[in-house]
Amino acid sequence: MLIYVASQGNLGLFDNICKARNLMADKMTHVYDLRQFVNQQTANLNHCTYFAVDTSALQDKDSEIVDALAAFAAMYPKARLIVVRIGGDSTDKLALDLKALGACFIIGKKPADQQKEIAAAFAGPQPPEPATVPPPEIKTVVREVIKEVPVQQTVVKEVIREVPVEKLVVKRLKQHVTVSVCGTGARVGATTQALHIVKYLTGKGARACYVDFADSGNIMAHHKIYGGSLNEQSGYLSYGGADMFYKPNLPLIVSMGYEFIVMDFGVFGLPIPQGFITADVRVAVSGVKPLEMGGLAGLFNAVDILDGVQFIFSFAPESDHAYILEQMDTLAGNTHFAPYAPSYFETGGDTGLYDKILGEYLQTGAPPPPHNTPPKKSLWKKLRE
Repeated sequence: MLIYVASQGNLGLFDNICKARNLMADKMTHVYDLRQFVNQQTANLNHCTYFAVDTSALQDKDSEIVDALAAFAAMYPKARLIVVRIGGDSTDKLALDLKALGACFIIGKKPADQQKEIAAAFAGPQPPEPATVPPPEIKTVVREVIKEVPVQQTVVKEVIREVPVEKLVVKRLKQHVTVSVCGTGARVGATTQALHIVKYLTGKGARACYVDFADSGNIMAHHKIYGGSLNEQSGYLSYGGADMFYKPNLPLIVSMGYEFIVMDFGVFGLPIPQGFITADVRVAVSGVKPLEMGGLAGLFNAVDILDGVQFIFSFAPESDHAYILEQMDTLAGNTHFAPYAPSYFETGGDTGLYDKILGEYLQTGAPPPPHNTPPKKSLWKKLRE
C-alpha cells in the first residue's frame, strides 16, 4: 500500500509504478501540516508499506517536516519513505536530514529522470505488510538510566530505577501502545486514573508518559503548587517519577521512544476525538452519583466505539459493586472499581484493575486467551429507558 501526500501538480507521479506492481495507492491532497497529519492519522497509517510526501504541498518548515517523518519512521520502521522535491537540492540540510531517516528522493525536473528515480526508490523487495498477529515473544530488560531534562538555565538529573520485565510485542506493528482515557463528567477522576495508569506501567519497568489532550490545565496547576522538572518548549513536566506533557505534540512524544502513551481526553463528548477511538486501549471513568452515572448515556449511545471499552468507577462503595455490575449487564466483564487514592501520584497500592486492563501488554509466558468483547447493543438497561 502506497500512501501519498500529494500536490495537485504531481498527483499522478506514482501511477505507472503502482500499475506495474499492482500496488494500491491512497493519494491525499490538501494536507498542509505534516506533523498534524501524522499525529491524527496514526492508526490509519498501519497498513502503509510506502509513504511518499511531496514537500511542495506542505506549509511546514523544514525542521517540522523532519520531525514529522522522524516520528513516522519511529512508528513504522519497515515502511519506505519517499520524498518528492522536484528540482530540489539533494545536498541541502533538509535532504541530508531526511537521508539520515533512510528516505529516497524524487528530484528530477524531466519526467524520464523522475521515473528512473521512482524505479530506484521502489527497487528491491517490497517492504513486508504489517503483521496481523503478534510476533514471537521477546524479552526486554530496561537498564537504569539517567535522564537529563533542561529546566530554564539548569539541568535536572532524575535517576529512574526500572526492573527487568518480560514483554510481548504489541498487537500492532508499532513501537508503542496508546491508551485513551475519558470521563463521563467533570471531576469523576479521569485525569487521576490516567496518571495512575502511567504510575502502574512505570512500576512494571515500562517507559510510559501522560499526555493532556483536553487542555485542562491540571498539570500546570499541579506544577505551580508542588513543583517538578519543567521544559516549556516541549510542554514537558516530570513529577513523582511520571513524565507528563501538557502540549499534545504526538510526533515529538513518539520520537522520544515511550512504550506506552496515555492520552487524557477529558470529559467525553461529541464529536468523538479520533485519538480516543483508534487507541489500543480505551478507558471510560465515571462516578456513581446519579448525574455522574447519567453521563454514561452519551457513551452508551456511541455504539460504534463501545466494544472493548474498559469502565472504571471512582468513589464506589464496596456495598454497591454487585448492584453496579448487575446494571452493567454484558459490560460487567469490562467494569472495574478504583480504590481510594489520595492524589494523582498515590495509587493506594491496589493495582489489580490495571493488571486486568493492561496485563496482556506486559505478559510473561504464553499470550492470554482471546478477549471476548460484549455485543454492540449491550447498553445499561436503566439508561436505555
